[in-house]
Amino acid sequence: MYLEAKTQKEPYQMPVFTALDFLSAFFSILKKENVNIISATEMFKAIGKYRNEFLPLFIDIDIINNEETVCSQDLEEGISMLQILGVVGKANPKYERIILKMNKNTADDVISKCDDYYLNKIKEFATKFLNETKGDK
Repeated sequence: MYLEAKTQKEPYQMPVFTALDFLSAFFSILKKENVNIISATEMFKAIGKYRNEFLPLFIDIDIINNEETVCSQDLEEGISMLQILGVVGKANPKYERIILKMNKNTADDVISKCDDYYLNKIKEFATKFLNETKGDK
C-alpha cells in the first residue's frame, strides 16, 4: 500500500514519505476520531503553521507558505488521487470541504501499514489540528 516506507539501498538515505502517504494516514486517523468532514483551508493552514515542527512528515512534500496562504500541488494531487480511489469526496471543485468517505475498517488497514515513526508524528499533528479546528464531525 502507499504507507509502507520506501527505502533506498544506499546508506544514510531517509525513507520517502509522500503527500499521498501523509494524507492517507492523516485522514484515517481523523476517521477513527469520528471526523467525517474537514476544511481544506484549515488543513493547509495547520500544515503551514506546524511544518517545521513536523518536518519529517513534510520534507518530501513541496509546500508554499506565503504568510496567510499555504498551498501544495503535491497535497492537492494526493487529495485528487484519494478522490479517484473513493477514499474522500469533495464538496466543490476546490476541495474546500473534504469528506472522509472511508469506513473505519479501511482506516484501520491504512494505519496498520504506516511506519510507526511517521504514524506517531501524524497522530501528534492530527491532535493539534483537531484542537485548533474542532473538525466537523
